[in-house]
Amino acid sequence: MQEPEKTRSTTEATAGGRPPGVVPPHFYRELTRTTEGCKLLHDKGHFGEFVQTVRTHGLEQDDHEIITKVKGCLWAIGNVGSMELGAPFIEESQVVEVIIGIAERSAVLSMRGTAFFVLGLISRSLHGSEMLDACGWDGATTTMGVSLGRYIPLDLGRLLSVPLYPKVDYWGMMLTTSEQLPPWPYDPGESVTPRRVSLPDDSHQVTDATAARIIQLVVDLGNTVLTKRAVSDLLQYGFILDIISNFSN
Repeated sequence: MQEPEKTRSTTEATAGGRPPGVVPPHFYRELTRTTEGCKLLHDKGHFGEFVQTVRTHGLEQDDHEIITKVKGCLWAIGNVGSMELGAPFIEESQVVEVIIGIAERSAVLSMRGTAFFVLGLISRSLHGSEMLDACGWDGATTTMGVSLGRYIPLDLGRLLSVPLYPKVDYWGMMLTTSEQLPPWPYDPGESVTPRRVSLPDDSHQVTDATAARIIQLVVDLGNTVLTKRAVSDLLQYGFILDIISNFSN
């Protein structure tokens, strides 16, 4: 008796049988597998254009179209650098330091994440891992010394520190234009005391207990049983929400 044909999922059909979450091979990665491909990449000048885009717009934080373009260039650079034959492109362009700067200083966190994973790709090659070592980054390797593609800075603060939002915090506090933030990148050890906004009623002062209560009420909004009561209680703190809304705009 003939067995019925198994139904293939949409993911399997579109991905050609690849497991979910596995991206197809990158064009420039495959191109740098051979010396002929590397020569073609060199002659066309595409890699130089990618590097120039990253150098020029790496710290862009407003134009979403440019940010997307920079991310695409970063992935192309990372895939080229992940191959041993492509590593010389990375070394000659000295782009590793630029990518590290993006991972440590970009105000767009998704850009930071892209740069971080791209550095992991570059570390896959011997030359790439050596360049990252020279920049103060370190990563895991196999017992044979082969990089696993996971590199982090020896000083994690360089990667994980995020500057304060320059306009207003979440409890109605703000910085005046004359009060400058610390130099970028922000040092978590430095204290910045924002000026408290004068509220219409002195009895409405935002205390730690009030902040904790508001957070709990926001959490309760996700509970269908407690939603109505949470909304009612949050209305009591409407003056805080109005202040945040005004300064955010």
